[in-house]
Amino acid sequence: MSYLPGDVRLDRHYKGRDLLRVMTSIRKDGSFQQATDIADFLALDLSRRVRSMSTGMRQKLALTLALANQAPLIILDEPTSNLDPTVRQQVIELLQRRKQTGQTILFSSHILDEVESVCDQVAILKDGQLAMTEKVSNIRLTHRLHARTPQRLPPPPKNLEKQIRVSYSKLDSNDDQEQIIIEIKGDLQPAFEWLSRVTLKNVSIEPIRLRSLYEQIHSNHEISSS
Repeated sequence: MSYLPGDVRLDRHYKGRDLLRVMTSIRKDGSFQQATDIADFLALDLSRRVRSMSTGMRQKLALTLALANQAPLIILDEPTSNLDPTVRQQVIELLQRRKQTGQTILFSSHILDEVESVCDQVAILKDGQLAMTEKVSNIRLTHRLHARTPQRLPPPPKNLEKQIRVSYSKLDSNDDQEQIIIEIKGDLQPAFEWLSRVTLKNVSIEPIRLRSLYEQIHSNHEISSS
């Protein structure tokens, strides 16, 4: 296993190259050559001592140490923190390469676009508890329909029961119409055929992204589900 903590502390007296040499020699699967290749890819100056490196440079060095091995499991806590957008994209590319070699990557991040681009499966926590797990491929196949309706929808047909989630909310207590949100997994056409039997107004459809799910889970709005 290889682990990068969120508050990694590196020996400030070493030069970057010397620290890579020492740390890769400790692991049986460590590779100094691989470490220098990663450092070059990230444009990290290994001639500088750790104490003279910027926060972003130290993060690059820590990432290099975490990835310069053949560990079957790599755990990364906020791996792209303190990095500029260009370097973040380079790190994502490195992680995608690791996936292709068969290494398992577990990482926490609040940058949800990165999670969506790297991970096969995601888990969302709320108040320290597991709130949701889902495959990213399923999230990408899910759409959210927003509309207003004067009536409750009929139950979906049995072949759609597992693909559809319906929520209602009142925008105004004096309004006789309700705001409806329908999450649809998979093919939209069968759902449209079901919805054609009711009156819907102000309809909009959007693909679900991980950020939408995160915001929904962490929302404090009261929503009733059918």
